[in-house]
Amino acid sequence: MNNTAAIILAAGSGTRMKAGQNKLFLELNGKAVLEYTVAAFQRSRAVDAIVIVAKAEELKRVQAMIPQQLYDKIIAYTAGGKERQDSVLCGLRVLQAQGQYDKVMIHDGARPFVTDALLEDLLAQLMPGMGTIAGVPAKDTMKRVNAEGIVLETPVRSELWNIQTPQCFYTNEILSCYERALEEGYSGTDDASLAEKYGCNAIAIQCWNALQSEIGIMPCAANSLMNEEGIPVVCETDIHGAVSAVTCFYVNGNSVKNHNIAPFIWSSNKMAARKDSQIITFFSLKLMLRKR
Repeated sequence: MNNTAAIILAAGSGTRMKAGQNKLFLELNGKAVLEYTVAAFQRSRAVDAIVIVAKAEELKRVQAMIPQQLYDKIIAYTAGGKERQDSVLCGLRVLQAQGQYDKVMIHDGARPFVTDALLEDLLAQLMPGMGTIAGVPAKDTMKRVNAEGIVLETPVRSELWNIQTPQCFYTNEILSCYERALEEGYSGTDDASLAEKYGCNAIAIQCWNALQSEIGIMPCAANSLMNEEGIPVVCETDIHGAVSAVTCFYVNGNSVKNHNIAPFIWSSNKMAARKDSQIITFFSLKLMLRKR
C-alpha cells in the first residue's frame, strides 16, 4: 500500500467546447469520459483511494455513473467550489479528515488516457518538499508580450514545459499551500504554482504526447485537428505508438462519436526513454478527414 489518494476533478462545464453540458459526461464508445478517467486510477497499483470532486448539483449523477460498487477505491464524492482551486481544496480537506493518505495525485477528469507508467513514475520520484508533475517540453517558440500585444522577450524554449496533470505531492504540504492561498486570496494557475509560491517545488516528469499530453478532451485550438466542417477532433494512440491503435473522436452535439478517417499520413520520432518501462514516442499526425 502506497498511502496514496487521487483527487479527480469532475466539475467541468464544457463551455469552451460548446458541449451544452459537463464535458466529462460526453461519451467515447458508449462510456462517459469520466468513466475512463476513474478506471485508470482504479486499476493503478500506485493509487489506493479516489476522491471525486463534482458540482453539488451533479453529485448524484456522478455517483450513479461511477458507483462505489464497481470502483471500490472511491472513498468519497464531494461537492467542489466555484473555481478549480476551490474544488481541489475541498478534495484535500476530505483527505485531511481521513488522515491516512500522506500522498496525493491531483488530476483533471477531462484527461482520460493517463497511463499506469506515468502514475508510477510520478510516485517514485516524489520527495518531501518536492512534488512531481506531468508535462512535456515545449515544442513551439514562446513569446512574452504586454497588454498591448508587444513582444517583450523570447524565453529559452529548452527551459519551457507544457504542464498537465496528474500533479503529485505530500498531502500535508500541498494542503498547507492551498490553505495559505485561501487566506491571502492568491489564485494560481495549477497546483504546482501554489507549491512554488509557498516554499515547495516540483519535478517535471515527461509523459507521452500526441497533440496534447495524455489526450485531454479539449476545445479546438490553433494546432488541433478539425474535420472539414470545423468540428474539433481528439486522437489517441497506445503508449508505444502503435499506429493501428489510432482512433478519432469528434464533438457532435452532446456526444463524442467515432469518425471515419481516411486516408492518414503518419510519422513517428522516438525520443530517449526516461526508463525502460516507459517509451516516449512522439507522433506527427496529419489526418485528412472526409465525409462518408
